[in-house]
Amino acid sequence: MTYMTIEHAARYSWPAIEEKELPYGVLRFAHGYTRRANSMTVFGNTLIDSQELVDQCESFFSCHRQKAIFRIPPCLAAGKFDSFLDEGGYEIVGSSRVMSCVLEKRSSLQINILNLNIKDWLDSFYEISTEDLAQREVHMQLLQRIKGRPYFACLENEAGEPICCAIATLFNGVVGIHNVATSSAYKRRQLATGLLNALLVWGKENHATHAFLQVNQSNTAAINLYTKMGFRTLYRYWYREKDILKSLVRLPCFTGLRRETR
Repeated sequence: MTYMTIEHAARYSWPAIEEKELPYGVLRFAHGYTRRANSMTVFGNTLIDSQELVDQCESFFSCHRQKAIFRIPPCLAAGKFDSFLDEGGYEIVGSSRVMSCVLEKRSSLQINILNLNIKDWLDSFYEISTEDLAQREVHMQLLQRIKGRPYFACLENEAGEPICCAIATLFNGVVGIHNVATSSAYKRRQLATGLLNALLVWGKENHATHAFLQVNQSNTAAINLYTKMGFRTLYRYWYREKDILKSLVRLPCFTGLRRETR
């Protein structure tokens, strides 16, 4: 599976609320919920006019009253641009790895997994995760924009309480895994392993050939789990961020974009 195949699947399985395409990449905004949905992802297959790109993106994020964030993939052209951002005062604020695996036949464990609607899944997710409840409405808007086929998976205990959640998205033969969370009272019981295994089986049964996920570089426990399940690191990316709101000059809103999608 190629880099661009995963990037394409990830873009539509974790959408933004507002998304604009530039010749250099994709500019995304979602009211601050997750860096990936609130950043400029730079393409590596095109020549970059660094100053023009920074000016356009800072204008866009300034109008949204948000820090300017660039997502940098590890390719040659983006690497040169990364140096330009570093010289311009942009700091690295997060690093992630993309892991993938070939979907082969797996044995499905005997566990009862619920495929919930978005509202019920969010209720379960925010009950067991540490995410800020104030982001729930924006989170819902993102999930409602998923292109492809989603699976809002949840495990419950005997009392009907959620104990483990995840989302799988099927898009163009690729399964993306997102929002994996386990209740603190049920950690180290291999619940996430069982849930993810079932989602991979679901993907295989629905003719997917590969699966991918994105994980924070510092989350060694999750990386070890995914490695044991057959995932391997395909590439890494990082974010650079600058607080442009501290500037005394309000930049004019940039609108000269090639195409806009919802």
